[in-house]
Amino acid sequence: PAMVAARPGALAQVTPPIAGRLLLPPGQPMPLLGDKVAAGQLLALLQPSFSEVGARMIEAEGEAVRAKLALEQAELAHRRIAQLAKAEAKSGRELQESEFALKTAGARYDAAQALQSTYRRASTHQGNQDGGVGQPAIELRSPIAGIITHQSGAAVGEYITPEKAVFTVLDPASIFIEAHVPEANVTRLSATKAASYEVPGETGQ
Repeated sequence: PAMVAARPGALAQVTPPIAGRLLLPPGQPMPLLGDKVAAGQLLALLQPSFSEVGARMIEAEGEAVRAKLALEQAELAHRRIAQLAKAEAKSGRELQESEFALKTAGARYDAAQALQSTYRRASTHQGNQDGGVGQPAIELRSPIAGIITHQSGAAVGEYITPEKAVFTVLDPASIFIEAHVPEANVTRLSATKAASYEVPGETGQ
């Protein structure tokens, strides 16, 4: 028996950040199973209610401010510890911990800015679907290139929630196949072409 699995980073789900109506960009059909998509390709639009967009935007603005303050504090702490480490007043481990804290704070700030940008675009993006003129819409884009392996089946105009992915995208360039092979047959794997394999306990073999 064997199981096919996506390699890390090769499977992505496109999930709405908030609830709203599913719409399509003007002149674009609904993406279907088997369709090829590019990284960053616009797949659909989400039209949330005005009240929810406003509330989420306020939350995003606040989180961006908090993340910026945390990053500034991490930068100050790292500089101080780096100076003390040069004077051998701090250990190498403490220096590494401050570097990790700085990277974590930076990643949090980048994520907060990206979320803030998303809601700002939502407040200015104009939908052109039925009843959508003049209303904000959030873009749902594919994070990776690949093919659509799952589509929720939601219809245009249907109300969708963040609990369920609208699309699943798989990059089939390379996949993992986990299988149980009898020890006596392991040598036969050497004849496998256009593939690589690994035996537990023998990394790279």
